[in-house]
Amino acid sequence: MTNSGYNLFDGAGDLCEASFIERPNRFVVRGSLEGTVVDAHCPNPGRMLEILLPGTPLLLRRLPEKPDRPGATKRRLDHSLVAARHRGILIPLASARANDLAEKTVLPVLFPEATAVRREVTLGRSRLDFLLEFGDRVGVGASTRPGSEQLFLEVKACTLIEEGTAMFPDAPTLRGVKHLEELEALADQGRRIGEDGSAAVANPDIPSWYIYAGSGRKNLSARIARHHRRRKKLHWHIDFLLDRVPRGNVTSLPIRSRHDLECRLARAVAALAAGSTPGFGCSDCSCPSHLLRFDHNPLMDRRFLDLLLHYRHTVALDRCS
Repeated sequence: MTNSGYNLFDGAGDLCEASFIERPNRFVVRGSLEGTVVDAHCPNPGRMLEILLPGTPLLLRRLPEKPDRPGATKRRLDHSLVAARHRGILIPLASARANDLAEKTVLPVLFPEATAVRREVTLGRSRLDFLLEFGDRVGVGASTRPGSEQLFLEVKACTLIEEGTAMFPDAPTLRGVKHLEELEALADQGRRIGEDGSAAVANPDIPSWYIYAGSGRKNLSARIARHHRRRKKLHWHIDFLLDRVPRGNVTSLPIRSRHDLECRLARAVAALAAGSTPGFGCSDCSCPSHLLRFDHNPLMDRRFLDLLLHYRHTVALDRCS
């Protein structure tokens, strides 16, 4: 419940607590509910790898039954994911409710002088979330109101906020980029508006996981895309390694910074690793290795995830010495 009285978790069906087990696909989470394994619909398509670790407390909603079929719900799955508890904070995960929350709790505080709020406003080839108007309303119901100042606003829900910074590091959004470009064009016209180093985790067909720390200070996205391509000229150490890894067993974790963090990151990861491959990926530096071995999946290791978040949210942004 927010200070405004808006209930983030309001909805049909009873709430229940469960413990996260795994995520079979983007739309399903599997959890333990009172000793029983249940599958729940996941309304958030984001990766959320920093949140959904085994044992993470979940808040599920048991969907209402069909009136004519007791015991059967209106969806294929009986439960839906509502929230997850991360670092003691309950994080709402229904991204579709972000605009309702913004309209009822955030906008009245930030813009109490707004005289009109319109949703889903068409702008060019896109629709922006809000158009706020200030001043006298001329011609109630009209699509334009001369005499009133306007502010275009786009809302983005973000579940990943670490060390004071919100990011979308693993899920670049072309739609979001298009919105930003159109908002920038409006700003250039004098209109008011309101509003992303790398690491790769490879799991070959052996009982170990490997993290390679590399850099691509120019065209990072293109460099990562090249690493994931199967057809390419093998040149770098990582090319020969990835050529032996089955498709789908590699995850890229970009860290975007104007500084070269490759060696510093490799040393930090090495402190957590079980071993390394001497001389791999470090022919142009004094590091012993840039390929570090783990005996368990590092994406399920809170220590590694905390290190990744620290580099993304603090080190890469010059927020520490």
